[in-house]
Amino acid sequence: MNDNFLEITDAEREANRVKAPVELVVDFLTLVSANEDEIKIDEALEKARDIQEIEPDNKLISDYIKTLQALRRRKEEQALFGHLESDDDDDTDSEEDDNENDSDEEDDSEEEDDSDDEINNNNNNEETKDYK
Repeated sequence: MNDNFLEITDAEREANRVKAPVELVVDFLTLVSANEDEIKIDEALEKARDIQEIEPDNKLISDYIKTLQALRRRKEEQALFGHLESDDDDDTDSEEDDNENDSDEEDDSEEEDDSDDEINNNNNNEETKDYK
């Protein structure tokens, strides 16, 4: 008996392997082909997991799942830190406003001091005239 008869070639194995429906794969690829800011990560992960259930040995889908999970974490961190940074920016802006107000007040008080000095000088001149 010939042993080759019982061997299954890679091509035969590939042909007999169950594959995800084309529509599912197309939907997944459409989702991940979008601009990074427009990717619907949760939907893409759902489609990828559906494909993985049907094709558990599909390394490409496994890699996509890891990448999409990392992308989701990054976006969550950006949202969190972006929110914190905008709060910090608001604080910084109000501190700058306070500093500007302080310098405005100093300018005002310097002007008052100048006008006080001018009044005092005028008074001194008048007093000096009186003594002469």
